[in-house]
Amino acid sequence: AVHLVAPLILREGDALFNAMVCHAPDGTRPFVYRKRHPWIPEEWATPGAEPLPVVAIADRMVTIAICYDLHFLPRESADQLAAADVLLFPSAWVEQPDFRIPRLQRLAHTFQLTVANANWGEGDVVVPGQGNSCVVAPDGSITRIAGRRIDIEL
Repeated sequence: AVHLVAPLILREGDALFNAMVCHAPDGTRPFVYRKRHPWIPEEWATPGAEPLPVVAIADRMVTIAICYDLHFLPRESADQLAAADVLLFPSAWVEQPDFRIPRLQRLAHTFQLTVANANWGEGDVVVPGQGNSCVVAPDGSITRIAGRRIDIEL
């Protein structure tokens, strides 16, 4: 009964995409999302051309965006965000100071959706920006961050 969403580098012809694929319990793929806005150092990545997918998973409408896409979402994807209940948001955030969480809070509040952000964790290489994965409620409050419950006002 689990939907699994995982990253991959997707080759289609001569194009390479930073992508996320969703696998449903029955083996189907509800979506494959190709990142629309590769980050500047991602020179290898082809920008995705399709809008954010919006798919039904259980009783929720779910969409997805990847990392640098965040800077463009309110302007380019308002219709998809308004139709969604949940935004899946994987990231490898490096901005210092880290304004990712306040941006996600504003997005959640503006579009009345839950944001599930999986930010990269520390590994053998430790760089600024790792950690602090979070869940943001539709009112902009953070309900989970890096495994602990906290209360932050929007």
